[in-house]
Amino acid sequence: MAVVFDYVGKVELLSADAVPKETHDEWVNTLAMEQSHIGTNLLNKIPDEPTFKALIADMSSDRWEGFVNPDWPLADLITVKQRVKLARAYVPWRTGVLDAFFDGYFAARVRSKKDKWLLARYTISLVGLQHDPNIKWRAGTKAVKLFVGDTRIERYMDPALDTLTGHATYVVKDAFGKFFQPLTIGQLVYGYVMAKFADEAGLDSVRDNIINTINSNMDTILSCALDTTKADPSKSYLHLSYSAGDFYVVAHAEI
Repeated sequence: MAVVFDYVGKVELLSADAVPKETHDEWVNTLAMEQSHIGTNLLNKIPDEPTFKALIADMSSDRWEGFVNPDWPLADLITVKQRVKLARAYVPWRTGVLDAFFDGYFAARVRSKKDKWLLARYTISLVGLQHDPNIKWRAGTKAVKLFVGDTRIERYMDPALDTLTGHATYVVKDAFGKFFQPLTIGQLVYGYVMAKFADEAGLDSVRDNIINTINSNMDTILSCALDTTKADPSKSYLHLSYSAGDFYVVAHAEI
């Protein structure tokens, strides 16, 4: 039995001011400039009323009916009402698309609500921004890259936030090589952001349930993805953890 690597990284939430202004501005300007492209694509996809009914109205109504409890009073009328309303909604839908995407409304709303994008700081706090000299890679990215042998992360270790024993080592099966990082990063991002939101709202049990669910998902992924000649799935893990008000990402591999 030998430890391949053991890592603990603290997730330090960035302030809104710490998010690079150029990154924020790039998102706002890029999305705003896409307004006519979005509108044109919508109208090309839904060029007329029969297409609207087939791809939006009927499809939505079919799905909606499954959400309505059939035992609810007047359930049949509720589902019929939704179907009828959507079946005659093509003209206001098209008018809304034209008003939103061809008359400056969309771009104006993007810019007026641009500060909502700063919620991205939760994701950035976990994964980082490689091109930014101050933020760099963060705990989530470092932990995942240990499993794929990316030795660059050792240059990004922050003594105030990270502890690492061993070295980054490629321990996943080749079949998972290109997919391991997006698969696990996605789980970590969802888990951290939702758990952090729950923590900020004082929902301790919800926070813990989210963490436990994500860690269980990660165990399932590692049980399939790890090369058992390089790391024992039963002794290796990639987890979120929470202690005394702080979140951590922990990565451990041993054989």
